Amino acid sequence: AQGHEGTRGRCGLAGVVGYLNADSGGNQTYQQPLFQLKYRATEKISFTGQAGEEFRQFESNIPNRSQFVFALNGVYDASDSTALTVSSRRETQSSAQYADENIIQTIYQAGVRQRFLQRLYVSVNGGFVSNDYEHNRATATVLRHDDYSFGRAAVTGDITARGSLELSYEYRNNDSSISNFGFTENLVSLGASFLF
Repeated sequence: AQGHEGTRGRCGLAGVVGYLNADSGGNQTYQQPLFQLKYRATEKISFTGQAGEEFRQFESNIPNRSQFVFALNGVYDASDSTALTVSSRRETQSSAQYADENIIQTIYQAGVRQRFLQRLYVSVNGGFVSNDYEHNRATATVLRHDDYSFGRAAVTGDITARGSLELSYEYRNNDSSISNFGFTENLVSLGASFLF
């Protein structure tokens, strides 16, 4: 990779090459030429990201494919006790459920974390995931698309210098083009963490 540094940011080029062994599916090679950027808009706002095209070749009798891929992250440190984050990315994964399928996954999420009284933290996070299933060899017959959304709220307290407790609520919903895979979940949890 090479780059150019400016007053508040740096930009450059990067590349990724890889090989995916899909077990009983179609093996694949891929290349990703990428443009990348790190930028600090102010002392409190910063962004990092990369974007480019993915070229994928299959060791099966289907045509090669290409698609736009990216990864973006933003942070806003509103104060010493408040932080907001946003992120998004698109990537290709091998499906664990279907040997003949890849998943093109696009994720958007955001969150805020607020500190109270030095030892108490409240956080809220949420996001949306789009999963498109694509066959990696001609024998595949699955036609599936999932829209998954989630939201989570948590309260964390430092009870000692090395221990904390967290109470959280999480909502999950999956709207799938195959009805058997659709679901709605509500999860309440209590967790503890201690360092020795």
